[in-house]
Amino acid sequence: MASWVGSISIGAAVCGIALSWWLKQPIITACSAPGTALLVALFPGIPVSDAIGAYVVAGACIFTLGMSGLLDPIVKRIPQEIACGMMVGILF
Repeated sequence: MASWVGSISIGAAVCGIALSWWLKQPIITACSAPGTALLVALFPGIPVSDAIGAYVVAGACIFTLGMSGLLDPIVKRIPQEIACGMMVGILF
């Protein structure tokens, strides 16, 4: 479990630093705290291969939606105050 959480944290840090350096702006590649909390609660009953597969499928879905631009019109309609409140809720 410790190596799984450590890998997620180190991977997010390396990707964030590399993208920030390359694009010359702050980039956050993952907010893994909620996912890690869910993973810790569910991991004893799920095989490692299933957990890895879920991460890969979720990543592919997020990448596809981001590249397609389908969510842009929806996200632009969310008021900034609500978006900030959602972010506070995630971080809290």
